[in-house]
Amino acid sequence: MAVATESLPVNVCLLIDKSGSMAGKKLDNAKRGAIKLVNQLESKDYAGVVTFESKVDVVVPGQHVTDSSMFESKIRHIKLGGTTEMYRGLKTAFAELRRPLQTYYGAGKEPVRRIILLSDGQPTDGRSESEYRKLAREMREMGISITALGIGADYNEDLLSAIAEDSGGMWYHIASPDQIPDIFSGELTNMKTVVFSRPELVLKLSHGVELADIYKSKPDVHRISNVKQVNSEYKMPISDIKAGESQTIVARIGVPPRPEGECRVAKVEVKSGPFTKTENVLVYYTSNEALWGDETDSYSRTLFAVTETQIKAKNGISGDRTALKQAETQLKTLIRDPEATRIKDIADRTVVLKEVLGKTAVMSEEEKKKAKSDLTIVKR
Repeated sequence: MAVATESLPVNVCLLIDKSGSMAGKKLDNAKRGAIKLVNQLESKDYAGVVTFESKVDVVVPGQHVTDSSMFESKIRHIKLGGTTEMYRGLKTAFAELRRPLQTYYGAGKEPVRRIILLSDGQPTDGRSESEYRKLAREMREMGISITALGIGADYNEDLLSAIAEDSGGMWYHIASPDQIPDIFSGELTNMKTVVFSRPELVLKLSHGVELADIYKSKPDVHRISNVKQVNSEYKMPISDIKAGESQTIVARIGVPPRPEGECRVAKVEVKSGPFTKTENVLVYYTSNEALWGDETDSYSRTLFAVTETQIKAKNGISGDRTALKQAETQLKTLIRDPEATRIKDIADRTVVLKEVLGKTAVMSEEEKKKAKSDLTIVKR
């Protein structure tokens, strides 16, 4: 599929927690990072700034970045507040990104829309995770993703990762406030490399074929839950497609008996605006028992296995004892599998799994967040 090399404009809303726990270096670095990001934007780009605590404040409404000094002045005047009303903050940021644009960019040239959320605490709004997920999915339907940044030991990493995943974004754990400015800038660089925004994966299964599980495996790891099914067709939004970066999605499917020979069991499409890329998934049926154990591609099998193990390990660290036991058992199987240890990508992940699962019983809250981050972001 041919792609444009020119970067798309961006429409970003910075959503900053200014509750009392953000006092000191956290809020100071958040403001420094916001100013640095705005100064890197071009006049074709849009930006807005929203803060939340007991109240939600639109510091700068979404607009073309033609006067960065105005942005800087208003960001510098952000002051601490009270509690953590994150849900209303997200709703307000969502509204800012839906403002009518002053510029018409043309089909396939619309801006990359993203919320960069930074928080260090537990929401105090009484909203359930399912309500947050529903909002994140509504955002993705509008082409908006959330980069969720959690800092310190007290925020809810499971909630932040959930809304990031369902919106097609990413969750990051920040260990030190000093990292915030560089992470903000890195996120802008990420947005500037997007060549296809709002892509969708469509999986069309042949008659009798069943989908058991589907996971995102690279560059981040999570179970894909934002799926719409109509009969044997499954549609799911995926992360924005960036130049030079691949996304890997793995699935387990069940196939029924078929006559001997080659058979298409699924068709996979990736769509973004007017662009579509289609591939067929083919299986060769044979009655020759000598060929049944002849594995021509061990990578797919082992990648699915290690991805599933990472997800179960993350759930185990969050308190699911059954998932933790399953992850420990699956890790032992992976370590014994010569194919898994031969493939560097899989071997590297098993090393991380072994390190994490070896110390789950003695982890502090911040160490748990760091471990989940290590299991989520695939190191290059």
